[in-house]
Amino acid sequence: MRSTILILILLGTCTSTLLGLSRSYIETVGKESYSVLASETKLSDKDGYRMEYRAHFKHEIWELDTHFNTQSWVVSNNLTQEHYRIHRNQNKLIVTGRVRERTFNAESQSITADPWYQALEPAARRFAQSDRRSQAFWILLPDTLSLHHMILKDRKAVKLLSGDVELDAVQVRVTFLGWRQYFWSAYYWFRESDGVWLRYEGTNGPPGTPKTTITLSANQN
Repeated sequence: MRSTILILILLGTCTSTLLGLSRSYIETVGKESYSVLASETKLSDKDGYRMEYRAHFKHEIWELDTHFNTQSWVVSNNLTQEHYRIHRNQNKLIVTGRVRERTFNAESQSITADPWYQALEPAARRFAQSDRRSQAFWILLPDTLSLHHMILKDRKAVKLLSGDVELDAVQVRVTFLGWRQYFWSAYYWFRESDGVWLRYEGTNGPPGTPKTTITLSANQN
């Protein structure tokens, strides 16, 4: 899902900082491609992480705990004039702000004790490096804010061509719980040696939506 990553449009190379790491990717939706940067920062003032997505019209910020469970998600989209914040309070996701034509004033949706993985890439990476058979989680679809119960599963070792280099990788499937898993899936690939995110592939919308792929820029292998 596109909400799984934090992307900043920028032409550049991998940049390390004292607290975080940024890597450039190429995102392709149908026939359109963009140069982007995925960013993850360890918070210095408290336990957890900060993830960001910034495009020419959209900016998203996630704050995560040490297990990559989402604690809050902030979205600002100047193209659609959407500006909203969602945070978790125990087993409720509380929405404040404007989404499409609707204004939310601290409205909530209830979830179970399963984690909320709105920033899915770091959670999928953690699952890829674990010995768990599966991990159920909650996620909100960005276009509607509808709540869905999903699962990470089917972890397996594969060979993945990244640029001109064949890498040992771990593939992870993300899909719905229940019967809908037979109709939709997306996949993440991570480098086996260090967990670096290499690729995402999935359809982020209803039938007829072009496939989205996100790949690590070749000069960062």
